[in-house]
Amino acid sequence: MNNKYPLVFEPRVDTFLPFASFTPLTVSFYRQILLSDSLNNSDSITISINSKSLNLNKAMLKFFCIDKEENIVVRDSIDINNENTWGLKSISFDAMNTKRIVLGIYALGYDFPTDNKQKKLWIDKISIQANRRILYTNNQNSVLHENIDYNHLVEINFPFDKFSKANLPNDVKIVGIGEAVHGSKTVNQIEIELVKDLILHNSCKLVLIEGDMFQQMLWNLFVQGKIPEDYIDEIRKDISSTGLISPDIFVDFIVWLRKYNKDSDEKVYIQGLLDIYYGWENYLFHYLETE
Repeated sequence: MNNKYPLVFEPRVDTFLPFASFTPLTVSFYRQILLSDSLNNSDSITISINSKSLNLNKAMLKFFCIDKEENIVVRDSIDINNENTWGLKSISFDAMNTKRIVLGIYALGYDFPTDNKQKKLWIDKISIQANRRILYTNNQNSVLHENIDYNHLVEINFPFDKFSKANLPNDVKIVGIGEAVHGSKTVNQIEIELVKDLILHNSCKLVLIEGDMFQQMLWNLFVQGKIPEDYIDEIRKDISSTGLISPDIFVDFIVWLRKYNKDSDEKVYIQGLLDIYYGWENYLFHYLETE
């Protein structure tokens, strides 16, 4: 806070883009805040943000407000492209029966076709107030309170020796793993350790991944040992181009799964969930040629 420990966005140095030789910065980061029922229709809501940017083409705080009937009652934005200078900006509007607010940080920095400039976005503090009463700041817990069974929460300690065995009911057939942000190495590490635990101790035989189903048909051939080990370099490039998961963490998992399948009679398969055609390469043809 106060410009000391801001959230910093910058390009990933391990990103591989098959269509270009530059590394842009793209930011799409959002969250939802539920407001108190005590908020009156006549109240004035103020959203404030303290931020700084460097060599960006665009940087915006966008938001929309939704009432209890799921209608969008307010929609607006704040330009936060403050070139290498900290700036506190605010916007005020009538509450208009707002029950929740969706805030989003969106930014883009590029210098096509060559790009040697450093690009960054710093977000220090975001706050929401109603008549000078603080409803939300990003250094506090959300005002949302739910009935949470804390008996099912697991404390995560680093570094991992191994993930504690997942205590799943016998009738559970599908386990979904969600995340609040794509590409976080820490979050991805937790996810992969959980998947390994499910494979080792809960008879998990299929891992479904948010990604191109045709591309991951080739990845599955790799983990089944049907294509050479050096194909892992292509998998690393595929992962780096998506920005959805840390390449180092996922490549280690793919290599681990290949070894697991080699030593196990019961194989584990992976499959993509999305039907995506990137335009520059159709992985289905590669799969058919490999098969």
